[in-house]
Amino acid sequence: MAIETHVHDGTDYRKLKSWYVHDGSAWRDLKKAYCHDGTDWRLVFQKLDWVLVGQSLGGVRHITSLSGVKYASSDSSGLHYLDGSTWTKIGSRIGAQNAIESSGTVYSSFRPIGYPEVGGIHYVSGGSLIKLGTNSRSFWVADVGGVIYGAFYFDRFYTDYEGILRWDGSNWTKVGGYGNAIYVLYSGGTLYSVFNQTTADGVFYWTGSAWSKLGSLTGVYKISDISGVLYASTSVGVYYWSGGTWTRLGSSTTTCQHVAYISSKICAAFNNGFWFYNSGTWERLGSAMSVYWIQEIDGYIHCATTSGVYYWPVPIADM
Repeated sequence: MAIETHVHDGTDYRKLKSWYVHDGSAWRDLKKAYCHDGTDWRLVFQKLDWVLVGQSLGGVRHITSLSGVKYASSDSSGLHYLDGSTWTKIGSRIGAQNAIESSGTVYSSFRPIGYPEVGGIHYVSGGSLIKLGTNSRSFWVADVGGVIYGAFYFDRFYTDYEGILRWDGSNWTKVGGYGNAIYVLYSGGTLYSVFNQTTADGVFYWTGSAWSKLGSLTGVYKISDISGVLYASTSVGVYYWSGGTWTRLGSSTTTCQHVAYISSKICAAFNNGFWFYNSGTWERLGSAMSVYWIQEIDGYIHCATTSGVYYWPVPIADM
């Protein structure tokens, strides 16, 4: 059970996030505080922090729950599912980037590490990974109306498989002419992509015949649709699309990998922690850590980080 302590500031009760004591030399950050009620010692304050899910996993890029099963995509160790309290690896591939479910089948994107043929989009079958056609160096897989789309980066061994590609059930077909795609999103009836090349860098949308750039923003990693508004995770902070232009949300210029709407707030995966936007400023929840993806799973906030998957020990409903 999470212990929360509130103090009154003269106007209202405020939740106590930290408690410091002076030991005669310096202020110390108190992790727990007890008081004696005349009979026994009672815990009155406990500083909360992120809790590791299962064992440590290096370079986790994505966390999700598919049909009630948690999946973690690790760049350094591959695709895993949570078996009780232990992450169990699926197949032998490494370089996993994300996982989705489409028509009851789990698909995962992989960037090739070591050999080009080990990259690409795979599906899970009987505990193994089966490659979906000829492709390599995929950074994202998405379900677009029941059709699998992939974001592929340039690979000199597979030059015909870069950009945004669509799986027709037998082969991959390129959508538009650009390459070096790192993200694909289908929202509100529109197909969006993030490209990262000299001639096409930023957020694009598909007109039905060509890719058209949305504003002049560059250095984008991912995009999110929150209540009909596009948000971009970039190397210099969070931006949103409004009035035909990209506007920074808050003053932070820290690298952001993902934006999501959790607990009625705009939340961001920065490279120094999980942050939420509150009354015009960004506030961090818990300790600093390098976060790649954030998601609500089973009523709790989960983070994919460079050292594993973590969750916040207070249910979202109680935050």
